[in-house]
Amino acid sequence: MRHSVLVFICALEPLRVLLLKRTAERGGWWQPVTGHVESGERPEEAAGRETREETGWMPDRLIRTPWTAQFEHLGQTYRHTVWIACCPRPFVPHLSSEHTDSRWVDPGRAEKMLFWPDNRELLFRVTDWLERQRRMDGGIT
Repeated sequence: MRHSVLVFICALEPLRVLLLKRTAERGGWWQPVTGHVESGERPEEAAGRETREETGWMPDRLIRTPWTAQFEHLGQTYRHTVWIACCPRPFVPHLSSEHTDSRWVDPGRAEKMLFWPDNRELLFRVTDWLERQRRMDGGIT
């Protein structure tokens, strides 16, 4: 089994999600930041590294969620741990060679753009959690 990370980058006011479009050679679909945990690397290190490599941005804080996704692709089993990185407003990402485009979109649009069903389910969980945190005193810290 290969361990990987899925990082939902969210701008909070108003709530927007950053999606990245993979190159045609890598499938051509839209997804959040995604990548493998390298040998000797902790998942939180991989989440930060992949975010920086794929967007040029390093979050001050990564929030590990309790959610995971496991799937098969090309004969290999993968297990994603899911992370959230929040920023006050959208920024212009500096894309890696793995991607051709990026978009900040509201959660409803993001759901329509995401290719993988598990990504859509995780998006719902992430945005629901963020909305609940926002309604609580103090919001997200």
